Amino acid sequence: MDSQGRAETALRLREHWLAEEAPDPNVDYIAFADGTLMVMELCPLEPVARYSRPAGYRWSELLQATKWTPSSWLCCDERASHTHGGYRALAGESSWGSIGWVALAREGAEGSLEWVATSFGSNPFSKVELNETTLTAASTAGYIWEFPRGAPQKVRITADPDYP
Repeated sequence: MDSQGRAETALRLREHWLAEEAPDPNVDYIAFADGTLMVMELCPLEPVARYSRPAGYRWSELLQATKWTPSSWLCCDERASHTHGGYRALAGESSWGSIGWVALAREGAEGSLEWVATSFGSNPFSKVELNETTLTAASTAGYIWEFPRGAPQKVRITADPDYP
């Protein structure tokens, strides 16, 4: 893809992010500020019996795109945020209600989205913390998602020990 097309995708993402919207390509994904989209798949770490709760999940990359157009845009309702070292972690739920999202942005710079991740299977995210290396978010489904700041596709998803 040419650099102009990628820049247009990145600009569209930035404009919608400023309007508190994220892409809705009808899949789990991570969208990066440069316009790259990683389509993700959420699967239990191991087979589970019916009505059993998995110990954790893996979120695996299925494909990567540099030019893409979402079918629509989701409203991002913020439920939690945390700042650390000039960056801000945000988390919440989409206009669909059951879709959770988390994002990393630079603090104070308008439109400074680094990346946003959404999952149809996560449920909303109600807590978020940020440190030098990791954005950690708790979902209302009782799972902790630990995103490496520089490689969010390598997220680690484990059961929240404090979940009822």
